[in-house]
Amino acid sequence: MVFSVITALCAAFFTGMGIYAWKRKKPMWFWSGSSVSENDISDVAAYNRANGIMWICYSALFWVSAALGLKHTVAGGVVLILGCLIGTPALVFAYDKIFNRFKNKEFKEPYGYDPQREKPIIRASICTGEQVAGFKDLNDGKFQEIMLIRDQKDLDTFMKTYGLDHVDKEY
Repeated sequence: MVFSVITALCAAFFTGMGIYAWKRKKPMWFWSGSSVSENDISDVAAYNRANGIMWICYSALFWVSAALGLKHTVAGGVVLILGCLIGTPALVFAYDKIFNRFKNKEFKEPYGYDPQREKPIIRASICTGEQVAGFKDLNDGKFQEIMLIRDQKDLDTFMKTYGLDHVDKEY
C-alpha cells in the first residue's frame, strides 16, 4: 500500500508537470536550471503542448505501477524499475526531438561585427571541406564562429547579413 501511495504521488507530480507545461505561456524547459528563450522556439504553444504530452505519457508509467502495486507490490516495483530504466532515456530522446522540431530555424540576430577590430573569414577544413563563416579578431586572432556554409546560398546570406562584398578563406 505504501509503495502505491508513493508511486501515485510521483505520478501526480509528473502529470501536474505535464499540465503545467501544456498551459504555460513561455517555453517550458527540461533540465533544472536551464531555460528556453521565446526566440529559440518557432511555435511556443505547440512546443509546450508537446512537452505536456511527453510528461503526461511518462506519468502513465507511474499510474500503472501504482495501480498494479495495490494487488502485487513486487510486480508494481518491477514495472516501475523497468519503466524508469527505459522511460528516463526515452524522455531525454523525446525532449530532444521536440526541441529540434520547434527550434527556430531562422537566422539569428546578427553578431555585432566591428570592421575596425575584425576581419570576415571563411574557415575551411583541408580534410573534410567543411566551411564555417565568422570573424577573426585582428588583435588576438580569435575566431568568432557565426554559421556553417553548406552552399552558395549560405555564403550569400552571411555576406548580405553583414554587408560584405568579399570574404577571405583560411585553411
